[in-house]
Formats: sequence, structure tokens, C-alpha cells
Amino acid sequence: MIKSRHTDEEKQQCVNEYLNGKDKYYLSGKYSTSIRTIDRWIKSSNIDRLKLRMIKRAKTIPVKIQEEILNVLNSNPICVGFNISYWKEFMIIDYIKNKYNIAINRRMAKGLIEDSQEVNVLSYEDKVINDIEELADLGYSIVLVDYIKIGKIASQEIEYKDYKEEMVDVNLVIARAGEDMYVDVIFSDLDIVDTINEVVLTKKDKAKRRIIANYKFEVLKKVCNEEQNDRVVFMTIYDRDMPKVIKKDNTIKWYIVESELYKTLTQPVYEGEHGKTVIEYIDDKNNRERIYRRFTDIDNTIRGKIDKYVLNVTNDKIEYEKSRGNNDCKKCNYKNNEDNMRKYIKILM
Repeated sequence: MIKSRHTDEEKQQCVNEYLNGKDKYYLSGKYSTSIRTIDRWIKSSNIDRLKLRMIKRAKTIPVKIQEEILNVLNSNPICVGFNISYWKEFMIIDYIKNKYNIAINRRMAKGLIEDSQEVNVLSYEDKVINDIEELADLGYSIVLVDYIKIGKIASQEIEYKDYKEEMVDVNLVIARAGEDMYVDVIFSDLDIVDTINEVVLTKKDKAKRRIIANYKFEVLKKVCNEEQNDRVVFMTIYDRDMPKVIKKDNTIKWYIVESELYKTLTQPVYEGEHGKTVIEYIDDKNNRERIYRRFTDIDNTIRGKIDKYVLNVTNDKIEYEKSRGNNDCKKCNYKNNEDNMRKYIKILM
């Protein structure tokens, strides 16, 4: 068996020097060995792989700056000026160039994203809650956006000429902000929300989705105007139309939340204190295929749904208080409660 020319101590000392920033060619000369051998020593040593990757990038990005970047990548991009809630390679490239005047490629940007996930110790749910609190502290209005199909109408009854199908879907838009709830309607030839990013659309369906994105943009701009705040973050599940929406106006911020967690998010000011959301109150699966003859029928239906929501949520709050043994609930003025709930709802259409 051939005996190694280098002791274990020398190998470890070489590895340590590399970890502290020494160049491999310098170490090759110092220890009279090849670069390949040094790589083998590094690979066989029991060192932190994340630290090793950071050292490999150190010629381009100093380790101290990498540490700062990894911390930023564990924050929400919206907090540092971007308009979407998850980091993409091109965003990291722009951020590092603008802040540190360092140019990196997409491969390095992807590696930084992967490394940031290793140092993240928060659960997904905790991270979302922390993000919401941080965005609120920065002065952002947080608006939850949902779309509910409430029936169909003949396309000839709609004043717009964008629709090719004989019957189009009628979709109720519900935007829940901190102090107000906004309601509007969007008509569509396709499902109002497309959550499948991988499916290749036909040319015809691409055109239809562009129309849907345009109408979503118009509704969200109305909400921004009503909020009277140039800092509004719209929270939704993944929606294939939203990249087109935010491309139209980079002041629109989009926060994507996984479906199961999104269902639990509420704006307490107008929702049941026991956790039931306005979507659960208003959505009626039995009405999704209802046929409307005129636009006024849609308007009347929506106003009826809102009144029913106010009625139900008020009753539920009273029953909830009773179940907790709160005797004061018996003195509740039903009319006052109803009016108090109603003032938070604004119909935009």
C-alpha cells in the first residue's frame, strides 16, 4: 500500500486554509499536490456543504455579502421593491447588481435561492404570517382576492364584444381589505382562475386568457383607487393570469399563498369571529349553473347575496357569543349590527 505524502493534519490544514479563502492554486503550490487532490481532500472532509458552496462563489461575491443576500432571500421580495412574493433568478441578478454592483449569472442566482432555503428555519405558515406583519408595518394594504362562479349569461346580453361563446360565465370578484370589502363581476369564456402553469394553451385560449387578465387588472385598479394607498398587496392562490396583470402596472403587488393556507386567511373586521370566511358565507355551489337573462338580474342577485351574508354573519356572531356564555349578546340590536356590517361592503361594478 502506497503511503500518502501528506499527513491527516496537513490535509485538514489545507482544507481549513481553503475554507478561510486561500486560492486552490496557492495551496497546490504550498502543499506540492494537484488541484484534483485538494478537491478530494475537501470532499472527504466533514465540512458544511453550504459554507463550501459559499467559498466557491467567493471570487464573485464575498462571503460576507453572500450572508447578507441569503438573509434577504428569506424575506419577501415585495419588501425590497419587487412586485411578486417569490424570488426568481432575474430578480436576484437585478438586486445584487443594483445593491452591490456585482454581476452574476442565472446559474449562480439559482444556487443562491437553493442555499437560502437551507438556512430558512421558519415553517411556510409562519413565514407567510411574518410577511403579512412586515408588509403591514411598511404601510401596505393587504387584500385577499377570490373569484366565485355564480352562473351564466348569454354573451349577446353583455355590452362588451370580447366574448365568442354563446354563453359566458358570470364570476363574482370579492376583494377583502383591512377595512373594506369590494365586490365586482368578471365575465369569462374560460374558468376564471387558471392554476395549472404547465398546460400549453391554444392560440384561441391564449386570447381568451388575455381578456380575463385585462378585466382582472381593471378590477384590481379599482380596488387600489378605493384603498387610496399606493401600497397594495393582493394575496391569492396561484393564478396564471396575474403575471400579465402585474406586467401592466408594476405598482400592483402579488403575493401567492398555497391553497390550503389561503383558505384559512381572514380579515376579521367583517368575518365570523369563529373563523368562517365571507367566501364560505357567499359561495353556493348549487347556483353555479344559474342562467341570467339580463345584467340587472346579476346585479340584483349580488345585492341579495350581500344582504344574506350580512344577515347570516350577524346571526352567527350572536350565536357564537351565546355559546361562549356571553349574556350581553341577548341585548344585541340586530339592526345596528346589520348596518355596521353593511358599511364595509362596496359594489364596484
